[in-house]
Amino acid sequence: MRNDQIEAMFDRATVIAERSGKRVERRAEALLRPGVPTFAEVDRVRLDGLREYDAVFYGIPFEGFVVKDPRNFYPQGTAPAPGHDVYSRPGAYEAPTAIRQASLFYSIDHSNWLLPERGLVVGDHLRAGDLGDAPIGEQTPEEILEWLPGHIGEITRAGAVPLIFGGDHSVSLPTIAGIFAATGKKLGVVTYDAHYDLSWYPRYWAGSQWARAMEMGALEPANLVHLGIRGVRNSHFWHAAAAELGTTVLTIDDIERRGVEEVSVEARERALSGCDALYVSIDVDVFDPAALPAQKYPEVGGLTAREMLRSLRTVLGDGRELVGFDFSCLGPAYDHQYHGAAVAGRCYIEVLAALAAGRKG
Repeated sequence: MRNDQIEAMFDRATVIAERSGKRVERRAEALLRPGVPTFAEVDRVRLDGLREYDAVFYGIPFEGFVVKDPRNFYPQGTAPAPGHDVYSRPGAYEAPTAIRQASLFYSIDHSNWLLPERGLVVGDHLRAGDLGDAPIGEQTPEEILEWLPGHIGEITRAGAVPLIFGGDHSVSLPTIAGIFAATGKKLGVVTYDAHYDLSWYPRYWAGSQWARAMEMGALEPANLVHLGIRGVRNSHFWHAAAAELGTTVLTIDDIERRGVEEVSVEARERALSGCDALYVSIDVDVFDPAALPAQKYPEVGGLTAREMLRSLRTVLGDGRELVGFDFSCLGPAYDHQYHGAAVAGRCYIEVLAALAAGRKG
């Protein structure tokens, strides 16, 4: 009997079984490891099998320097366990796991990602996979930069958009380095953050990623947009650096006074002025802690979840310029029943929706 005849018989058996209304066949769960699903139960993928995917999730469970107090850092790997004290709040390395666990609320099996508010079935227009987590271990940032940008570059060269789970905000650097090496395109960056993150030193931490991206030639200062700046934890150095560099600073008061839509339009236009590749980064502390309490460096008076989704929708547009996205500094130890991780997961769904809208168009 020919193979096509055998396959046709199995196809007919499937149709008959589905009509019964009973269980058809078991399937392997979409798990990365015990208790940790792939994001929203999408396919588990490998670096050598990315060609069929439009977006690929990748965890970077790295946390370097941790702020100890108003004057000092804990060096990498020396911070106490999460919950040790009020000021020092480590634990962002646990965020990729927490976001994936909360992503079951958005399982692709619910509706193939139907978004009624957008009139869009996301899964009809793109395919997403989960690459798991980068094997970070106890490596230094310098060691990580030797190989991790290569992984990001492979995702990019395969035609997929890397969607990164931090880790702390330093994860933006290897991601941008990989995209830049793969495409040669200078990036426009919109970073949602309460803080400027414009340190020159230490060279590699969650406050110097934009300086290093400029240094490597991937980012012009005029194409860096800070969205949501507020609070007293921004240093005079950061404030002066933003003015000297001419980066665009859109504060939380700008959003309050002008509206999230208008400010988001400006952020997109300034980031993309003179370049056609967009990178978007969310630091968790851009949110009001009342909306998302799982923060390493909480700042009162930030965005609501609804404002963030509206802003993302505007900044991303139809997703055609988007080359990368990350969400960083989530602190699962300070979360409540995965509420914050679920908000983070919903932001990734909004990014997928933008990509799907572009492909649909």
